[in-house]
Amino acid sequence: MSPKQTTPQVGVVKSRKLNTDTPPIPMPARPGWRMDMPAYYDEKTKTWFCKFYYTDYTGVRRQKKKRGFKLQREAKEWERAFLEKQQGTPDMTFQALYDIYMEDMGYRLRPGTIRSKESTFRNRILPFFADKPVNTITPSDI
Repeated sequence: MSPKQTTPQVGVVKSRKLNTDTPPIPMPARPGWRMDMPAYYDEKTKTWFCKFYYTDYTGVRRQKKKRGFKLQREAKEWERAFLEKQQGTPDMTFQALYDIYMEDMGYRLRPGTIRSKESTFRNRILPFFADKPVNTITPSDI
């Protein structure tokens, strides 16, 4: 080799120029969902919180804020779970609808009433409809 020529370096990757002419590929998302779910850090309390907007069952846009998470991951997981519950699609299973219903009613009813409802659902309704999507249940099924 002549002195002007250099030996090629092994393991070195040359940087490539990114093609900025093509637009990014859009990601499919559920209506009303954001792909980025930011969580914010509160310096005063040294905890994380999430703050986001969602559309409720009446079509009204509402803001939700939940504070007090020790980790950013916990705040994002809570927001994701909340949005999944709010979505409430008609193709969800009857078991999922029952779980949401019991969680919601657990704060409103007395413990004896809750036990009665759980017993009725567990013994008479869930054996037939647990894995069936809600939108496929017809009056003839009941």
